Amino acid sequence: MHLEEARQMIDQIDDSPARQARLRLELAQILEDESKSEAAIDGYEKALSAFIECNDTLGSLECHRLLLAAHTKKENFPEAGHHLSRALYLEENMEALWAVMLDQFHPKIGESAKGAFAENRYGSGVLEAMKACERELHASVEADDKMSRDHALTRCLDPERRGGLAPWTDKRQLDAFRNLCAAAFQCCRNPLAHKEGLPMDASQAFAWLGVAHLMLTLMDAPNGAGTTPR
Repeated sequence: MHLEEARQMIDQIDDSPARQARLRLELAQILEDESKSEAAIDGYEKALSAFIECNDTLGSLECHRLLLAAHTKKENFPEAGHHLSRALYLEENMEALWAVMLDQFHPKIGESAKGAFAENRYGSGVLEAMKACERELHASVEADDKMSRDHALTRCLDPERRGGLAPWTDKRQLDAFRNLCAAAFQCCRNPLAHKEGLPMDASQAFAWLGVAHLMLTLMDAPNGAGTTPR
């Protein structure tokens, strides 16, 4: 399919404005890869307008960065300066926004992810949060280096150690939570650690931090922990 036909199809797609903006951005990147710089810049501008209309700050920031690079490459420095100024402004706002949002999580989660999220390195932030969660997991049961993560989870989420089943009322529910924790480590932490290309945008990363937050806050029951089973 020719790029012009693809552009026309985007205009005809009955989809959300945010999705259309993303498609415009991806098409512009293809144009730039094919050294069609003027068409690419026009595409980035259209995507930027669409992101602004959607109040998508991250999308707008991405467009400003791409436009900065494109105009700099063409030595169009006044336009490059404009996009640099806008990008710096949005980056500063995003860093402040993430600081506020991450403060809602368990302190170890927020602190682990804050630096990477401020730089839009969402996968790295989630990985650091998952590592912090794993360290706390092993520390909670005084595990040695030889204890497997699954064994540590089983001991950590034992009702005797936690001092009860709360917030659940059935041990099967607590066991299901243990399975959720094990699955989160396996399908998120491991791929990120091994650089297996797990896609991670801002909203997905924020959701994964929520999972890590639940894991940390529910290791111990709200009414206090019991003794560690041996």
